[in-house]
Amino acid sequence: MSIEFVLLSEHPEHADVCAAWSFGLWGSQSSSTLARAVAKFTPHEDTDADDASLETVVAVKHGRAIGMASLWPSDLPDRPDLSPWMAAMFVHEEHRDLGLATRLGREVEDLARARGVGTLYLVTEHAELLYLKSGWRVVDRVTTVLGPAALMTKTL
Repeated sequence: MSIEFVLLSEHPEHADVCAAWSFGLWGSQSSSTLARAVAKFTPHEDTDADDASLETVVAVKHGRAIGMASLWPSDLPDRPDLSPWMAAMFVHEEHRDLGLATRLGREVEDLARARGVGTLYLVTEHAELLYLKSGWRVVDRVTTVLGPAALMTKTL
């Protein structure tokens, strides 16, 4: 399986599919809109190249996006004191159980490290075990629009 991991900012042709995944999984359950998701995933020329916390890694196979994970300034409105976050982790169902989520997570961690980040945060409703196996630890239990969730952290 030949999978390439690319930065969305360098491959904006994948922005629409990333936005659709994000809206379908998370945005449609909140007060967000598809237009907001598209704007969030569309690279902008005025984005600060030195911003340590705004990027999406896309897993690509045969030119098609099959997964994504993002590095964002925030992913839990109730915790603005925590930053940055690994967020929007998604692997298309046809490509699951192949270790792609773990690999995408490592790609985001490497990206964060390269940008000088020492600690990452994430929130998950369903994948706590996946992250525990990758060295993350639970620091709190929270409730999101999707229900009970684990707030997790990892020192890089």
